[in-house]
Amino acid sequence: GIVVTAGRVAAEMNTADEILAAEMITRNVLQDLPPEQCVALLSAMVCQEKDDSVDLQAMPPTLIQAFETTCDIAEAIQKIESSERVPTGKDSFRQELNPSLIPLVYHWALQEPLVEAMQYTELLEGSVVRTMMRLHELVRSFKGAFKTIGSFEMSVKMERGIELIKRDVIFAASLWTMPALGISKRRYGGTILSGSGEESDSDEGSVDEADVVGTEMDTVVEECDDVVISDEEVETT
Repeated sequence: GIVVTAGRVAAEMNTADEILAAEMITRNVLQDLPPEQCVALLSAMVCQEKDDSVDLQAMPPTLIQAFETTCDIAEAIQKIESSERVPTGKDSFRQELNPSLIPLVYHWALQEPLVEAMQYTELLEGSVVRTMMRLHELVRSFKGAFKTIGSFEMSVKMERGIELIKRDVIFAASLWTMPALGISKRRYGGTILSGSGEESDSDEGSVDEADVVGTEMDTVVEECDDVVISDEEVETT
């Protein structure tokens, strides 16, 4: 058979549900959104922790509408899969679309400092870092998908979205060495790197990079909370 456009798009996706992503692209959900709203919307596809206090009412109407449209598409997909008895392992697409970090990502993409953007969520910094790194990979996938189908304007928009979120402390070099965390190996794009930077074929001890960095961020915050500097130390400094 012939691979249709949606199939070509789905083949580019490896970070989130490929069917939903393909439908979003073919139905032009992102077409009229600026880059900062695009990345904010896509964060709902990779955010894994729930913040029940999130409020989307302060978000731009176009972003809210795009999220609702995405939820409708997800429900339509689920109904078709259920009617065809397709095993998916998912209870609900709508439940998997998690808007918890949409406000934070939107304000982060507007170049607000992390300390100010964090007021839009009750999640820990480590959760934010993990989501941002997964979001970065997802936006790259969308960029590749748009390029595959010849939509170069949208591909450029996705590249701009990457530039907006990949900055500052969230994507800074690790503050903690791997041995300090008791982790001996890290996975980069399917390749296992040992502590010396050499490639390894073994999966033993490998971890997801986003989880590692998120753990490091949580550790840094916890350590900083426990630090008490005396007046005497300040004077000597």
